[in-house]
Amino acid sequence: FLLGKKMIKAPQASSAAAVAVPLPGLITIRGRAFGKDTDTNLLVNSNCHNVNMLDFIRSSLGYPKTVELDLVDEAGFAMFLFEFPDESASLSVKPRQTYSLSQVNATEEGRDPTFTLLIDERAAKAPSVVKIDRKRLPSRGVAAVAAPAAAKKSQAPGKR
Repeated sequence: FLLGKKMIKAPQASSAAAVAVPLPGLITIRGRAFGKDTDTNLLVNSNCHNVNMLDFIRSSLGYPKTVELDLVDEAGFAMFLFEFPDESASLSVKPRQTYSLSQVNATEEGRDPTFTLLIDERAAKAPSVVKIDRKRLPSRGVAAVAAPAAAKKSQAPGKR
């Protein structure tokens, strides 16, 4: 298993052959590189903040900083990682899972955004539409999950 230039081998039992072992915290991102028509798979470490993981994905696939990205699970549900930049990505994504790349489209304040999948929808296991169900998100407190925009408005200026 190659990660950068490092070869990782499983502990040897009785066999002399090396066995590839996925590292904990690694997820696979399926998506198109900016300006390309074909999908690529990107192995990403989720043991970091959401903002760092999304920035790594953005730079690795060539998307400009003006494009807001998010991930979609295999069932087609948006992960809303962009709304919680300082939270650990490992709280939202499961290791050894595959997530699809999506672009977050701006909407009116207080409304859920829409998403555009940045994958080849003909691919196996590709969601055909992005679903929104905030109840599926990890527990972040009822107010934060129910209305992140409203929670930001209620904060007094300078008291974050």
